[in-house]
Amino acid sequence: MDAIGSEPDVVDSWRTLYCVASNYTSAHEVVITRGKLERAIRASVAIPVALPPVLWEGELLVDGGVFNNFPTDIMARLGARRIIGVDLARRSSKRFEFDEIPGTFALLLDRFRPRKRQRYKLPTLGTVLMGITVLDSESRREQARQSVDVYLNPELAGISLLD
Repeated sequence: MDAIGSEPDVVDSWRTLYCVASNYTSAHEVVITRGKLERAIRASVAIPVALPPVLWEGELLVDGGVFNNFPTDIMARLGARRIIGVDLARRSSKRFEFDEIPGTFALLLDRFRPRKRQRYKLPTLGTVLMGITVLDSESRREQARQSVDVYLNPELAGISLLD
């Protein structure tokens, strides 16, 4: 901090710090290396649908995961000597055992059944919308994985996106 009571800046960190955000206004990835720390962090986690975007230098920024959800390439470019990547993506995709999405009434009735007896275990609309926002980022994941020294991908069964 520069003065008593002033807000910390990204450059004030005792370690090299940066935040990755996605510029909604001009559709590109942004690496924030200066500016108000609180706003930089909020921009990097502003998940579309769940949290509001952040205004940054006149443009709207959202969660960095929209463009790059595993930014090991940025870490390498900014000089990280050793990269430990913690990948929170699911290990496998979920398959569904029915041919068509049931109608609204059938889905509503199914919601009233105990969880173990529900027939249609579909993601909620919010979960689908948030998942869509990172599809491009997911397609780059394998390439990003190659640039880490240590790769961790913990089992996340039963944990949803916003848990």
